[in-house]
Amino acid sequence: MIKLFIGGQEVDLNQNEVNVTIDYSIENIELGNISGAHSKRNVTLPATKTNVNIFQNITDAGAIVTNAYKLLSARLEADGVPILTGKARLEGADLQAINSGFLASNFKVSLIGNNADWFADVGNILVRDLGWSTIEVSETTVKANYNPVTAEFCFILMKWKAWQNETYILYNELTPAIFIWQILEKAFKDKGYQLNSIFTTDPFNRLIIPMGLNLDADYIKDFVNLRASNPTPSSFVYSAGDNGTVDITFTDETTSPNFDTGGNYTGGVYTVPINALYDIAAELNVTLTATIGDINQFAELILFFEVNGNIVSTYDLTNETSLNDSIILEFLGDLVAGDTVKLRLRYENVSFNLTIAGSLSVVAEKEGLETGETVNLQYIIPISWYVRDIISDLTTIFNLAWETDVLNRQVYAYPKDDYTIRYRANSTGAASLTSFDGFFKGSNKYDLNTRDIDGSDFQVLDGYKSSQVLAYATDDDTTNKEEERRGVNIYSGGYNFPQDRFENGIEFIYTKFFAKAIHINDVAITTGGTYGAQMPLVFGDDYNTVTDAEPNYNLAPRLLYYAGRRNGLDGKIRLFDETTSAASAFDFPAAFMVNYNDPSGADFNLSFSDEVTNYTNVMQGIFKTFHLQTYKRIELGKVYMTFAKWKPKDITQLSFRRKGIIGSSNFIIQSLEYNPKSNSPAKTVLLYDEKPNTNDLTKVVNTITLAGASPQSGTVTGSGSGLVGANGATVNIQLSYTPFLNSMTNVLVLAPNSGITQVSNTNANVLVFMNGQKLIPTVQYIIGGSTITIDLNTHYDGANYEVVVNGVTKG
Repeated sequence: MIKLFIGGQEVDLNQNEVNVTIDYSIENIELGNISGAHSKRNVTLPATKTNVNIFQNITDAGAIVTNAYKLLSARLEADGVPILTGKARLEGADLQAINSGFLASNFKVSLIGNNADWFADVGNILVRDLGWSTIEVSETTVKANYNPVTAEFCFILMKWKAWQNETYILYNELTPAIFIWQILEKAFKDKGYQLNSIFTTDPFNRLIIPMGLNLDADYIKDFVNLRASNPTPSSFVYSAGDNGTVDITFTDETTSPNFDTGGNYTGGVYTVPINALYDIAAELNVTLTATIGDINQFAELILFFEVNGNIVSTYDLTNETSLNDSIILEFLGDLVAGDTVKLRLRYENVSFNLTIAGSLSVVAEKEGLETGETVNLQYIIPISWYVRDIISDLTTIFNLAWETDVLNRQVYAYPKDDYTIRYRANSTGAASLTSFDGFFKGSNKYDLNTRDIDGSDFQVLDGYKSSQVLAYATDDDTTNKEEERRGVNIYSGGYNFPQDRFENGIEFIYTKFFAKAIHINDVAITTGGTYGAQMPLVFGDDYNTVTDAEPNYNLAPRLLYYAGRRNGLDGKIRLFDETTSAASAFDFPAAFMVNYNDPSGADFNLSFSDEVTNYTNVMQGIFKTFHLQTYKRIELGKVYMTFAKWKPKDITQLSFRRKGIIGSSNFIIQSLEYNPKSNSPAKTVLLYDEKPNTNDLTKVVNTITLAGASPQSGTVTGSGSGLVGANGATVNIQLSYTPFLNSMTNVLVLAPNSGITQVSNTNANVLVFMNGQKLIPTVQYIIGGSTITIDLNTHYDGANYEVVVNGVTKG
């Protein structure tokens, strides 16, 4: 018997008519697809009293509906065995017209399993609403070396604008950042799921998103701003012989539109909560009759704002004899935490009858964080950050596949295929080259040979362009100008399919949430070392031409690797110590997409492209690491539709992480259609899987040249370097990297745009490697134009060569 539960209630089914064939499938091979392994079925339910109640009589035009629009929990059972657990969505209904309106005859419902169960709920969470701790800008917090296993946030060196001092930085100029794994863990936990992923393990647990050096407008509204009014006018009556000062107090801070959620206004005194620029205004309705007493004596009748006992703004009523009007008294200026502000009335030698009604408002503006201030991270995290956007981009970047065990509330997200990465353990340990298992497992495969395979259909994948490129979005002026000047898309990596495999053309796949972060070597604040301290650059204008631009904290978020403080490995900067009033050397907390200053090239590389350090180390890009096998599958493009036996137990424990095997060939199971009411083999779609080989490495393209680009003379063409300097400074960056694999000749000819003819000293700037070992110039090879000839005593057929052209002038 088939049973269906929606929103915890069993619905009525027509057992003879209901079609329960379930389409189980994993995402197609398009990048960034978050649907993951899922199941789907459209069912038609009779409009019985039970079902009408479940869907809240939604077809009635006057019905009040609260839940029927939503994704509701759903469970489909066959003979007591759950075959689909996930969500149900009402898509529509068939109606009958009656005199009083419309009457439903049946409901059309989509049943969606697995990842649909959490994605809508988790994805729609604002990152800022996940429950964060407070953050303080102080010597202790700025200098801390944060443990990514436990920390929610860290501080890094990142340049948004010109430093306040040209030769050193202040504590509040370091940038706060949050760890990505904390976002994901908090979001899934909030919806009752446990996420199992790479992001809690080294080196991925060091991925961070930096935040602008400003407070969110909601923080100012919730904790600083004020509006108060007087429900009844205040009256003041004095004779000419009186003199003194009285406070003007507004007693209503709660009735809309009034508010004082920060609790800063008490008894007519506003206590400043944070250092900021304040606009304080009293909008008053004044009724006044007055006469000056002794005209030969000093007389005064003024309203004024007082800060810490000092008058800062006045409105003079001394010479008014009769007034019935609206007036505004305003103060605009910088105030510091703890300052007190009062609206007061002072009088001397005036007889008057004064009635005041109106309101007091306080509106603050603040850009940066002050040393010593403590705020909740919630009010630094931008309000535009949604969890779904982060998940989507991480899926694209690291080629993730997703699967959900709904019953056990477990979500799995891993790079699709086995991968090997080079990194420093905990960012400071010895460099290691470590291999990890991917989402698709190499063991515990479904042996399809034993499942009575019957009938097959074959098709070849199509619809791709001859070149596919993965790239980070570009949104800041400096990076735009650098890419235009060089004629390349920095950090991009791609795959050239064999000639005529697909239609000619280039398809770019861009990140939608993260944008690329280029870097600078800031020599001015650096103390010692070969190169200036490297840091991400997110500038408000073109850094090469405008050095004093205002920061733009509305730019897209950046994805960075947090290396932290490493005892000078990344160099040292001058940091001003407020205790000693002097600047001293500081091994700053480093963060980057690519560390070009790394002598060993062992840091994790977030560029899609292979990159070369200032010390000529080649760091493999994430395209080769995480995407190559996917593109190998696309290139081969062998899709098989067959029929195979699946048992109910297989379906309840179905995992698309397990590959299928037929003979000695491996397949990714793409989908199957299972009907528990039938014993017939289920339609099963398979994608042939094969690991890439060394020849496939030659199809990878690093740093894509922009179509129609015309690089300026002497600039880097074809470079993947995200390192720039201001005003024509000279930096060491890669011009090109060219592999010659399985070479059957000792004559290596580089492409015209390799840059080999541009460098001034080929012996120093051109590096030739044979099977990973550096060759000696003029002894083991010679260079003539763009041709490298390997000495015959060194060469042998089948050798693998790599040629790096490195070290050029940026400007």
